[in-house]
Amino acid sequence: MARMAAARGWRARFIALTSRRVAIESIVMPIANHLATRMLYTEVAERARANPKKPGHQAMEHVLSSSHERSSIEARVKNKLVNIHSGQWAEEVYRKVPSKFRKILPALATQAAHSATMDAFHRLKKQMILAEKNPNFMKHLPATDPKAR
Repeated sequence: MARMAAARGWRARFIALTSRRVAIESIVMPIANHLATRMLYTEVAERARANPKKPGHQAMEHVLSSSHERSSIEARVKNKLVNIHSGQWAEEVYRKVPSKFRKILPALATQAAHSATMDAFHRLKKQMILAEKNPNFMKHLPATDPKAR
């Protein structure tokens, strides 16, 4: 009997911890997704601007194929999530996460940064493939340069 009661107590604690972890992930993941996507697009744009004689498509291919770029973006996303001195995103995360769960925040931020970065790279690769297969894929978007038409 004592063993069964101990097992039930352990199971209840495990379920409670898991539900708290899921709640914290639901706070961190949208922010991580936003940051990873924004940083990836910024990196591609900077690459394209650094060498204006090559098409932006080549800059995109270079960034998407580079594991160094991926790990760099992932590290910056994690830093923005947990380093309170890095700006408003970490402040928002710390404000929303209860103080007693902040000790697991670095581990969750690492996991969230990795997932968000991989998703951002996957989405951009998918968009590139669609654009290559269908030349009219992005025709619905307005031109950013009025002279580009």
